[in-house]
Amino acid sequence: MKKLLILGASGLIGKALAEQVREDFKIYATYHSAVNRTVSERDIQLDVGDPGAAGSLISSIRPDITVSCLRGDFSAQLKFHQELAEAMKDGNSMLYYFSTANVFDGDFSKHHNENDMPQSQTDYGRFKIRCESMLQGVLGERAAIIRIPAIWGKKSQRLSHLKDALQKKEGMEAYTNLACNHLTDVQLARAVSYMMENRLKGIFHLGTKDMLSQFAFAARLAERLPGNQESIRPVIFEDEHNSYHFGLESIRQDIPPHLVFSHDDMIEELLK
Repeated sequence: MKKLLILGASGLIGKALAEQVREDFKIYATYHSAVNRTVSERDIQLDVGDPGAAGSLISSIRPDITVSCLRGDFSAQLKFHQELAEAMKDGNSMLYYFSTANVFDGDFSKHHNENDMPQSQTDYGRFKIRCESMLQGVLGERAAIIRIPAIWGKKSQRLSHLKDALQKKEGMEAYTNLACNHLTDVQLARAVSYMMENRLKGIFHLGTKDMLSQFAFAARLAERLPGNQESIRPVIFEDEHNSYHFGLESIRQDIPPHLVFSHDDMIEELLK
């Protein structure tokens, strides 16, 4: 059985991926804190700021595939991934690195596909661009980049925040003129499982095939939940006379149709 190393397995994405592929791989999983976590013999506590940690993981486990969905300090993460790439450089294993739509947050003029040049105006987006570039520079096509939008899940903070807002007078705000897409943790895990199984390479944009404003999506989901729908308050992003585009479009043909989802599919997934 092939060995899979999941870096950041205690987060929303890492948990969903581990559950999706638990019958297909021998899974090694890193976590930052053991709080609210049952630790198994193949779970490894990881401090990304620890020099030598990445190299030690690769040399001791020798994974066939490594997935990185780490969070935390940007500088420490960049150094960790530099060491990770160097440790993987001479082998044949694949790295799947989770990036973000924020690599395009410097250009809201259109939705972006895999061929578009990243342009960011935030520290987060710029960090992700640097990490993408460095990984592909060292590992070439063995570093697959997975850019994702906001991820929701049954146990996600986003869904909990929405449910809480529907029960409270102060509610929550959502932009009416900022269009984007989303995805659930489970839908994302299914797509990534397929990518790993078929050793797909390159840059991937994974998100719903349709775009909605933040407000439209929140309102559509709220219609299916108990509480006061008016708790979701429409607000304007930057200039009320403009529409802003923050979606991830895909021009790839190697993700099968049953792994491409809509916002309605998302809502059904969250509520079933």
